[in-house]
Amino acid sequence: MQDLSKITKNDLQKCSKDELIDLILLLIKKVENLEHKLGLKDKDSNNSSKPPSSDNKPNKDLNLREKSGRNTGGQKGHPGITRELVDNPDKIIQHIPPDKCEYCGKSLAKVIATIMSRRQVIDIPPIKAEVAEHQQLEKTCSCGHKNVGRFPNEIKAPVQFGPYFQSLILYLSIRHHIPYNRVAEIIEELIGEKISERTIENILELANKRAGPLYELIKQRLKDSRCVGSDETGTRVNGVNFFLWVWQNMFYSFFAVDKRRSYKVIQKHFGENFKGTLVHDCFGAQNKTKAKKHQLCHAHLLRDLKYCIQEESSLWAYEVTILLLSSQKVRPLIWERGFDKKLREKTINAFEKRLEELLAREVTGEETIRLQKRIKKHKDKILFFMTTQDVPPDNNGSERAIRNAKIHKKISGGFRNELAAQRYAVLMSIIDTAKKQGLKMFDACQSLFSGSLTFAHARQ
Repeated sequence: MQDLSKITKNDLQKCSKDELIDLILLLIKKVENLEHKLGLKDKDSNNSSKPPSSDNKPNKDLNLREKSGRNTGGQKGHPGITRELVDNPDKIIQHIPPDKCEYCGKSLAKVIATIMSRRQVIDIPPIKAEVAEHQQLEKTCSCGHKNVGRFPNEIKAPVQFGPYFQSLILYLSIRHHIPYNRVAEIIEELIGEKISERTIENILELANKRAGPLYELIKQRLKDSRCVGSDETGTRVNGVNFFLWVWQNMFYSFFAVDKRRSYKVIQKHFGENFKGTLVHDCFGAQNKTKAKKHQLCHAHLLRDLKYCIQEESSLWAYEVTILLLSSQKVRPLIWERGFDKKLREKTINAFEKRLEELLAREVTGEETIRLQKRIKKHKDKILFFMTTQDVPPDNNGSERAIRNAKIHKKISGGFRNELAAQRYAVLMSIIDTAKKQGLKMFDACQSLFSGSLTFAHARQ
């Protein structure tokens, strides 16, 4: 009766009591094995490196973030914020004062009114595009020669849009990921100017040309930095799978689009002469990147460890989780001003020794064994962040930056062609870097078109 698939109803009727018990036990064992196998496939963004978009159902209980114990919303004693009256309103409306005394009935016509109180209404006036006409003048000399004046260099067509108008198109399309047809609708509804999708395309292409030198500058600044995070995610270009890559730190973001997801992309777009520390997940192409040091993202590791705890009840995974979380809490303390250097080294050595002990331990469970092998292979990339203040223990900055691609995909869909995708990468690099440097993004768009946009030289 070992082959359960061939058992019939008649076979069951012929079984003795002991044989039925054995059969039930076999069935229970088979069900447990099936449940285990199905459980191993049930990975999501909370317990693996799978993206949130692949999740079937959100599970609010699977969260690595520690609970603060406080209620959501404003905390007790938190000061409220009320909008203040401005001292110089754009216009003043004085309402008709009383014309007679409501108590005795006397006329108040000759009594000078005083301001009792003020209330202000903030609103937006109707938006209307302003048309400025540029006229070319001519003077005829006494010799008969006609001398013609010149238009400014930026005035090249009989009718064109100015930098503020162009900046609005760039801001709506790239920063807010609004599709061309809806950008055209917004412009027509709010401003009263009808534009085509081709006009939007031309404006973005002009911005792309202006952004070229800044795009290369951002890449060079990142390559000169002490620490850079990198990540990649899928996107769609003309119905084909492509990948959006990012290299970033707290001051700069550099995006690139490529149809490959290999080390050749890194060679082409970022180069092989980076001298700092690269923070990333354990993707093979990122591991191959030439850098002084590598730091693996703890957030990815913690999700994988959580899966091992949930599905395989792995004590080893729980202990590694405690080690990683503890290292993150200890790092700021050992780098406080005045902290003893020898004690800092001793603390780091203690964490590294504990990691070695855990990696030497024998473990069970298919996923746990696989994860232990991976950590063992890259053990020098797990706790490196403790040896410096400049390297974060996770790659959350890259994940936040790369999220723009997912937002764009959800709102606008994929890109029409590879040129549009590459243009998006260039312009998103400019806008995201402007945001990181404390610039207003719409102002940065204007400065890009006027040729005055610059980025501070911040080295991390």
